[in-house]
Amino acid sequence: MASEVTFTNRFELEYRAILVYLVDLADVPSAAGKLMDSIDNLIDLLSSTPEIKAISKKPALEALGLREYLVRSYVVLYRIEGSTVFLEHIFHSKQNYEAYV
Repeated sequence: MASEVTFTNRFELEYRAILVYLVDLADVPSAAGKLMDSIDNLIDLLSSTPEIKAISKKPALEALGLREYLVRSYVVLYRIEGSTVFLEHIFHSKQNYEAYV
């Protein structure tokens, strides 16, 4: 059975901020388009195989039941609740993202 994949409000805000940065500030709209395509592919993947990644071993993430998936230069943090996958956060992989959750 396919899982529903949904964005949390935090994820939507973080994702939009990244896209705005890529398009308006960094002036690389092609990178924004590639990221959007990669997120779409991740949604398809997680809808069919949500447990593809184990719960993170990083203490702050593990405590929240978050899993990490690398998408291009970004880390998507997600959790599974029943048959729903919640995309919780997206951070640049070089950020100390564990400190922000």
